[in-house]
Amino acid sequence: MTDIPKIEIPALRADDTTQRSVMPVGERASVLIVDDTPAKLTSLVAIVSGMALEIVTANSGEQALRQLLKRDFALILLDVNMPTMDGFETATLIRSRPRSAHTPIIFVTAEANLEAERFRGYIHGAVDFIYSPIVPEILRAKVQVFVDLFCLQRQLMLQHEHLESLVAQRTTALTEEIAEHKRARDALTERELRYRKLTEASFDGIAITVEGVIIEANPGVAEIFGYPLDEIISRPILDFVADESREAVLQRFSKGEEGRFELTGKHKDGRTIQLETTTRKHNVSGRSERILAVRDVTEKRVLEAQLRQAQKMDAIGQLAGGVAHDFNNLLTAILGYSDFVIDTFEPQDRRRADMEEVIKAGQRAAALTRQLLAFSRKQVLQPTAVDLNAVVTGIHQMLSRLIGEHVDLVPILAPDLGAVRADSGQLEQVLMNLVLNARDAMPSGGRVVIETSNIELDETSVRQHVAVRPGSYVMLGVSDTGHGMDEQTQSRLFEPFFTTKELGKGTGLGLSTVYGIVKQSGGNIRVDSKPGHGTTFTIYLPRVEEIAEPLAMASPPVGPPTGTETILVVEDTDGLRTLARKILERYGYTVIDAPNGEEALRICERHEGAIHLLLTDVVMPGMSGRVLADRLAQLRSETRVLFTSGYTDDAIVHHGILRTGTAFLQKPYVLDSLARKVREVLDAST
Repeated sequence: MTDIPKIEIPALRADDTTQRSVMPVGERASVLIVDDTPAKLTSLVAIVSGMALEIVTANSGEQALRQLLKRDFALILLDVNMPTMDGFETATLIRSRPRSAHTPIIFVTAEANLEAERFRGYIHGAVDFIYSPIVPEILRAKVQVFVDLFCLQRQLMLQHEHLESLVAQRTTALTEEIAEHKRARDALTERELRYRKLTEASFDGIAITVEGVIIEANPGVAEIFGYPLDEIISRPILDFVADESREAVLQRFSKGEEGRFELTGKHKDGRTIQLETTTRKHNVSGRSERILAVRDVTEKRVLEAQLRQAQKMDAIGQLAGGVAHDFNNLLTAILGYSDFVIDTFEPQDRRRADMEEVIKAGQRAAALTRQLLAFSRKQVLQPTAVDLNAVVTGIHQMLSRLIGEHVDLVPILAPDLGAVRADSGQLEQVLMNLVLNARDAMPSGGRVVIETSNIELDETSVRQHVAVRPGSYVMLGVSDTGHGMDEQTQSRLFEPFFTTKELGKGTGLGLSTVYGIVKQSGGNIRVDSKPGHGTTFTIYLPRVEEIAEPLAMASPPVGPPTGTETILVVEDTDGLRTLARKILERYGYTVIDAPNGEEALRICERHEGAIHLLLTDVVMPGMSGRVLADRLAQLRSETRVLFTSGYTDDAIVHHGILRTGTAFLQKPYVLDSLARKVREVLDAST
C-alpha cells in the first residue's frame, strides 16, 4: 500500500510576512486583482508582489470573468466601485459559475466600517473586506491566510483522489480516513468563519450564543464585563444583563430580531454599564447561532449628558448676562436719580420714607444682577495667588455663626496645599453659598466637612468631565449629611432661579453664582448625591507655581469724596451720562462729557487745560472704552482712567479677569460710591 504524501503547514503568526506555500512542487497559487483605477491596481500588485504568487490583473468585471474561464484562483481582490459592472454584480456572477462558486472574494473599498456595506457584501458572496487607506501588512496577512486555505484544499483534493485510486485495496480504512478528512475540513471552515466574526474591528466585544447561552467570546467581552473568559463561556447571556433590560433582551431573542439596540449590562463589580449591541443570526452546520457585537458606551453617554448640560448652561448664561447688563444700566439711573430726589425731602417728610423703600428695592435688584453676572461669568475678578486653606480659616468663624449650633463645621485641610489664581473674595462667596446650602439640607442638624487637597487629574480622570484638561489641581470639597438629591434635581441644580425651597425661602441664585465663579476662575465643579445619603460638591481649580499672597485687609475709608479736578465722562447712554455729570459736579469736580470715543478724543485735542481722570463705559458702539483709554494715554499720559460697566467683557478683561492695576466701578452705582471711587483713583500713588 502506498503512503499518502503529506505537506506540513507552518503556523501563521500575526507578524509573519515570510513567503510560505503548501502547493505541490512545481505549482504556484494564483491571485486575481480587479480594479478599474490603474494607480490603485498598481498599488495592490506592489503590496502582494513579493509573496511567491502568480498575480493576474483585470480592470473591469467583464475582464475578470474572462480570466476565470482560463484558470482557478486561490483568491480574488475585488474593487466595489467600478463603472458598468460594480463589485457586487461581479461577485454574484462569479458565484453563479460552478468553477468559481467557492473562490474566496475580498472586497476592497473606501467605505470603512459601514455596516450596510458589509452586510450587502456578505450577501453577494464576500468573505472579508479591506478598507482604504490600505495597511500593507494587514493585506498581505489576509492574502496569505486565504492562499494557505486554497493550497490546503488543493492538497486535500489530491489526497482524496489518491485515496479513491486505492479504494479496491483499502475499502474500510479508506472510507474512515475520507470521513475524517471531511470532518477536519468542515471544522476548519467553521473555525475560520467564527474567527472572522469574533475579530470584527467595529465593536469591542463579540460573542456567539445558541436559544441564549454563550458558546464563544473574544477578550473584548471579558474586558467589558470584568470576568475571565472561562467564566463567561457556557453561561446565559441574561447573566450579564441588568434587571431593567432583561425583558427587552428576552423579547428580541424570542422573536429572532436582528439589528442594533442599547441595553443596560451588569459588570462583575456590581455597577451597571450602558451597552450598544448589534445582533445577527447565523447558521453553522445546521445549527442556529446568534452573533452579538457589544460596545461599552457608558462613558460616552455620561459625557454626552455633561456636554448637553454645559451647552444649556452657556445658553442660559448668555441670556442672564445680557439681561443683567441692561438691567444694571437701568438701576444706575434709578438709584442715582433716587439719591438726588431723596435729598430734596426734609427728614420728617413722608415722601422721604417712600423714596427710601424705592432705593432699598433697587439695591436688592442690584444684588440679584450681581449674582446673574457671576453665573454668566461676566463679573469683574481681581485674581491673585491664593491659599485656599487661608480662605477657609479666615471665613470659618463667620460660617459657624451663620449655620448655627445644630450643625458641626469640620475643616480637613491639606498641610502642603498648592496655590490657585483666583479672587479671594469670590472664593469666600463660593464657600458661604455651599455651606449655607448644606445647612438648609439638614433642618434637624448634621455635619458639614470642608476639605482641601492637591490632586493630579490624568487622561483617564478628565474623560469623566467636559472641557477639563489633565494637570495639577487644588481640590475644594464641601460635604454634608443632609437629605441628598435625585438625578432630576441635580440636572437643574446650577440653573438661575431654580430652587427646591419653599416660596420666599430662596432666590435660586446661590449655586448658580458658585457655578459661574468656579468656571470664570478656570475650574470645574461636580456634584455627587443620592436621596438620603447627603451631598458632596467637589471643585477643581488649576494649581499655580506661585507663592500665595496674604489675604487683603479691609481698607480704611478715604477722605471726603470732593475735589476740584477735571473729569472727562464718556458714556453712550444719555441718561447715565447726565447722571454722572450731575453727581461729579455736586462733589465739586469740573466735568466735560462725550457720547462716544471718537468725540472724546476730539475734545481732548481741543481742551487746553489738564484732564485729570477719564471715566468711561467699557462697552460702547464703535470705539470701546479700552481702546479709548489706550489712545488717550498717547495724548495725555498723566490722565488716570476709571472704567465702569453693567458687566465687563474682553474689551477690558480676558474672560472677566481685570488687568493688574485697572480701576473699575461696577454698575449700578450711587452718588457716594461714584464720588469715593473717583477720589480713590485720583489720590492713588503712581
